[in-house]
Amino acid sequence: MKKAFIFALALMLLSFSPNREVECSYTLSVVPYYNGKYVAINQGLGPDSIVFTKIKFYVSNVGFYETGNKKYTHILKTKLWDDGAKMYPKFGIDFGCHFEPDSLHLTLGIDSAGNSSQFMNGDKDPIHGMYWTWSSGYVHLKLEGTKKGIPFEYHLGGYQGSYASFMSLNFPLKEGKREYELRMNIDSCFSSKYTKNRIMSPCQESHDMMQDIALSAILK
Repeated sequence: MKKAFIFALALMLLSFSPNREVECSYTLSVVPYYNGKYVAINQGLGPDSIVFTKIKFYVSNVGFYETGNKKYTHILKTKLWDDGAKMYPKFGIDFGCHFEPDSLHLTLGIDSAGNSSQFMNGDKDPIHGMYWTWSSGYVHLKLEGTKKGIPFEYHLGGYQGSYASFMSLNFPLKEGKREYELRMNIDSCFSSKYTKNRIMSPCQESHDMMQDIALSAILK
Protein backbone atom coordinates (compact mmCIF):
# COMPACT_ATOMS: atom_id res chain seq x y z
CA MET A 1 0.00 0.00 0.00
CA LYS A 2 1.33 3.36 -0.98
CA LYS A 3 2.50 5.39 1.99
CA ALA A 4 2.55 9.11 2.48
CA PHE A 5 4.62 10.11 5.47
CA ILE A 6 3.10 13.00 7.36
CA PHE A 7 4.63 15.06 10.09
CA ALA A 8 1.76 16.32 12.25
CA LEU A 9 1.73 19.12 14.77
CA ALA A 10 -1.39 19.91 16.80
CA LEU A 11 -2.05 23.04 18.79
CA MET A 12 -4.84 22.74 21.39
CA LEU A 13 -6.15 26.14 22.37
CA LEU A 14 -8.82 26.98 24.94
CA SER A 15 -11.07 30.01 24.67
CA PHE A 16 -13.62 30.99 27.29
CA SER A 17 -17.13 32.42 27.36
CA PRO A 18 -18.79 33.60 30.59
CA ASN A 19 -20.76 30.36 30.87
CA ARG A 20 -18.69 27.58 29.36
CA GLU A 21 -15.28 26.53 28.10
CA VAL A 22 -14.75 26.09 24.36
CA GLU A 23 -11.93 24.00 22.87
CA CYS A 24 -10.21 25.06 19.64
CA SER A 25 -7.82 22.68 17.89
CA TYR A 26 -5.34 23.73 15.18
CA THR A 27 -3.53 21.02 13.24
CA LEU A 28 -0.58 21.41 10.90
CA SER A 29 0.94 18.67 8.73
CA VAL A 30 4.22 19.24 6.87
CA VAL A 31 4.39 16.99 3.83
CA PRO A 32 7.12 16.60 1.15
CA TYR A 33 5.78 16.75 -2.40
CA TYR A 34 7.34 15.86 -5.73
CA ASN A 35 5.72 16.13 -9.16
CA GLY A 36 2.49 17.25 -7.49
CA LYS A 37 2.17 14.15 -5.31
CA TYR A 38 3.08 12.95 -1.84
CA VAL A 39 6.60 11.60 -1.83
CA ALA A 40 6.63 7.81 -1.74
CA ILE A 41 9.83 6.11 -0.63
CA ASN A 42 11.38 3.51 -2.97
CA GLN A 43 8.95 4.21 -5.79
CA GLY A 44 9.68 5.76 -9.19
CA LEU A 45 8.23 9.26 -9.40
CA GLY A 46 7.84 11.70 -12.28
CA PRO A 47 9.20 11.67 -15.83
CA ASP A 48 12.80 11.26 -14.58
CA SER A 49 11.92 8.13 -12.59
CA ILE A 50 13.28 9.62 -9.39
CA VAL A 51 13.42 7.11 -6.56
CA PHE A 52 13.81 8.50 -3.04
CA THR A 53 15.50 6.12 -0.63
CA LYS A 54 15.90 8.59 2.24
CA ILE A 55 14.24 11.85 3.24
CA LYS A 56 14.87 13.67 6.50
CA PHE A 57 14.36 17.31 7.40
CA TYR A 58 13.97 19.61 10.36
CA VAL A 59 11.08 21.93 11.10
CA SER A 60 11.52 24.35 14.00
CA ASN A 61 10.19 27.52 15.64
CA VAL A 62 6.59 26.67 14.78
CA GLY A 63 4.18 29.25 16.12
CA PHE A 64 0.83 30.93 15.58
CA TYR A 65 0.34 34.70 15.73
CA GLU A 66 -2.71 36.86 16.37
CA THR A 67 -2.04 40.28 14.86
CA GLY A 68 -4.85 42.24 16.50
CA ASN A 69 -3.92 41.34 20.07
CA LYS A 70 -0.22 40.90 19.28
CA LYS A 71 -0.23 37.41 20.74
CA TYR A 72 2.35 34.85 19.65
CA THR A 73 2.00 31.22 20.64
CA HIS A 74 5.09 29.05 20.23
CA ILE A 75 4.23 25.35 20.08
CA LEU A 76 7.34 23.54 18.87
CA LYS A 77 11.07 24.22 18.95
CA THR A 78 12.59 21.48 16.78
CA LYS A 79 11.18 18.34 15.16
CA LEU A 80 12.93 15.89 12.86
CA TRP A 81 10.82 14.46 10.04
CA ASP A 82 12.12 11.00 9.17
CA ASP A 83 10.80 8.75 6.39
CA GLY A 84 11.61 5.76 8.60
CA ALA A 85 9.02 6.74 11.21
CA LYS A 86 5.59 5.15 10.84
CA MET A 87 3.69 7.81 12.74
CA TYR A 88 4.47 11.03 14.55
CA PRO A 89 2.74 12.01 17.77
CA LYS A 90 0.64 15.13 17.91
CA PHE A 91 1.74 17.99 20.08
CA GLY A 92 -0.74 19.99 22.10
CA ILE A 93 -0.66 23.04 24.32
CA ASP A 94 -3.67 24.29 26.26
CA PHE A 95 -4.25 27.97 26.90
CA GLY A 96 -6.75 29.52 29.25
CA CYS A 97 -7.42 32.53 27.02
CA HIS A 98 -9.22 33.53 23.85
CA PHE A 99 -6.91 33.07 20.86
CA GLU A 100 -7.68 33.52 17.15
CA PRO A 101 -4.41 33.27 15.19
CA ASP A 102 -4.25 34.78 11.70
CA SER A 103 -0.74 33.70 10.65
CA LEU A 104 1.62 30.76 10.91
CA HIS A 105 5.37 31.08 11.32
CA LEU A 106 7.99 28.32 11.11
CA THR A 107 11.58 27.60 10.11
CA LEU A 108 12.56 24.97 7.58
CA GLY A 109 15.78 23.67 9.11
CA ILE A 110 17.48 24.81 12.32
CA ASP A 111 18.37 28.49 12.72
CA SER A 112 21.62 29.98 14.00
CA ALA A 113 20.48 29.97 17.63
CA GLY A 114 19.48 26.32 17.40
CA ASN A 115 22.79 25.39 15.80
CA SER A 116 24.77 27.28 18.42
CA SER A 117 22.86 25.84 21.35
CA GLN A 118 24.67 23.38 23.60
CA PHE A 119 21.49 21.31 23.93
CA MET A 120 21.85 18.41 21.50
CA ASN A 121 19.32 15.94 22.82
CA GLY A 122 16.04 14.55 21.46
CA ASP A 123 15.60 15.19 17.74
CA LYS A 124 18.85 17.20 17.71
CA ASP A 125 20.93 14.28 18.95
CA PRO A 126 23.75 13.54 16.44
CA ILE A 127 22.72 9.88 16.60
CA HIS A 128 20.08 10.72 13.97
CA GLY A 129 22.78 11.35 11.38
CA MET A 130 21.79 14.99 10.80
CA TYR A 131 24.79 16.74 12.40
CA TRP A 132 28.07 17.59 10.69
CA THR A 133 30.45 19.49 12.98
CA TRP A 134 30.32 22.51 15.29
CA SER A 135 31.39 24.77 12.40
CA SER A 136 28.96 23.38 9.80
CA GLY A 137 26.08 22.59 12.14
CA TYR A 138 23.03 20.54 11.24
CA VAL A 139 21.79 19.15 7.95
CA HIS A 140 18.46 20.91 7.39
CA LEU A 141 17.29 18.56 4.66
CA LYS A 142 18.63 15.21 3.52
CA LEU A 143 17.56 13.71 0.18
CA GLU A 144 19.04 10.49 -1.18
CA GLY A 145 18.06 8.26 -4.07
CA THR A 146 18.48 7.89 -7.82
CA LYS A 147 17.50 9.93 -10.88
CA LYS A 148 17.31 7.92 -14.09
CA GLY A 149 19.35 5.30 -12.28
CA ILE A 150 22.11 7.75 -11.26
CA PRO A 151 22.59 8.13 -7.48
CA PHE A 152 22.20 11.51 -5.82
CA GLU A 153 22.91 12.70 -2.28
CA TYR A 154 21.74 16.15 -1.22
CA HIS A 155 22.63 16.98 2.38
CA LEU A 156 21.57 20.61 2.55
CA GLY A 157 22.64 22.74 5.49
CA GLY A 158 24.64 25.68 6.76
CA TYR A 159 23.87 28.34 9.34
CA GLN A 160 26.63 30.96 9.00
CA GLY A 161 27.35 33.74 6.52
CA SER A 162 26.16 33.58 2.94
CA TYR A 163 25.70 29.81 3.16
CA ALA A 164 23.08 30.03 5.92
CA SER A 165 20.31 27.95 4.39
CA PHE A 166 17.63 27.61 7.06
CA MET A 167 14.49 29.32 5.78
CA SER A 168 11.80 31.26 7.67
CA LEU A 169 8.27 30.79 6.34
CA ASN A 170 5.20 32.88 7.08
CA PHE A 171 1.66 32.16 5.94
CA PRO A 172 -1.70 33.86 6.49
CA LEU A 173 -4.43 31.66 7.98
CA LYS A 174 -8.03 31.51 6.79
CA GLU A 175 -10.70 32.57 9.24
CA GLY A 176 -12.50 29.55 10.67
CA LYS A 177 -10.08 27.02 9.17
CA ARG A 178 -8.26 24.87 11.73
CA GLU A 179 -6.60 22.07 9.74
CA TYR A 180 -3.64 22.89 7.51
CA GLU A 181 -1.17 21.06 5.31
CA LEU A 182 2.14 22.64 4.36
CA ARG A 183 3.29 21.17 1.05
CA MET A 184 7.05 21.25 0.80
CA ASN A 185 7.77 20.95 -2.92
CA ILE A 186 11.20 19.47 -3.60
CA ASP A 187 10.95 19.44 -7.41
CA SER A 188 13.32 22.40 -7.66
CA CYS A 189 16.22 20.32 -6.31
CA PHE A 190 16.20 18.47 -9.62
CA SER A 191 16.06 21.53 -11.84
CA SER A 192 18.52 21.68 -14.73
CA LYS A 193 20.25 24.65 -13.07
CA TYR A 194 21.66 22.28 -10.46
CA THR A 195 24.38 20.11 -11.93
CA LYS A 196 25.83 18.35 -8.88
CA ASN A 197 24.68 14.89 -7.89
CA ARG A 198 26.34 15.13 -4.48
CA ILE A 199 26.21 17.96 -1.93
CA MET A 200 27.65 17.08 1.47
CA SER A 201 28.56 20.43 3.08
CA PRO A 202 27.38 24.06 3.19
CA CYS A 203 27.72 25.75 -0.19
CA GLN A 204 25.90 28.12 -2.54
CA GLU A 205 23.90 25.37 -4.23
CA SER A 206 22.77 24.08 -0.85
CA HIS A 207 21.51 27.56 0.04
CA ASP A 208 19.81 28.03 -3.33
CA MET A 209 18.04 24.67 -3.18
CA MET A 210 16.66 25.42 0.27
CA GLN A 211 15.57 28.86 -0.89
CA ASP A 212 13.75 27.38 -3.90
CA ILE A 213 11.94 24.90 -1.64
CA ALA A 214 10.87 27.69 0.71
CA LEU A 215 9.61 29.89 -2.13
CA SER A 216 7.53 27.05 -3.59
CA ALA A 217 6.01 25.91 -0.29
CA ILE A 218 2.20 26.08 -0.21
CA LEU A 219 -0.13 26.10 2.77
CA LYS A 220 -3.43 24.37 2.01
